[in-house]
Amino acid sequence: SYAFIHKRNLVNEAIPHLVLADPEFHAAVTDNAEITVDLAKGQVTVAGRTWQAQAPTAIAAGLQAAGGIVPAILAHGPQVFEKLTA
Repeated sequence: SYAFIHKRNLVNEAIPHLVLADPEFHAAVTDNAEITVDLAKGQVTVAGRTWQAQAPTAIAAGLQAAGGIVPAILAHGPQVFEKLTA
């Protein structure tokens, strides 16, 4: 799906992102809603209510820390995924 490809690209390029699957979150986000994002805590606040995003997988967190898939491969070579999840 488009969503899967988009998320994979975000992870591979180490672009910060949060995943919130709660339908109440999506309903709360309306035109002109004030949204506050705390990437460090993985939280998004809309209209005074805070949602916790899904925790990233070990590989996604490792790729984020490495600066993306290309820098990770350059640093770790063929064992990149074993290194990122160790």
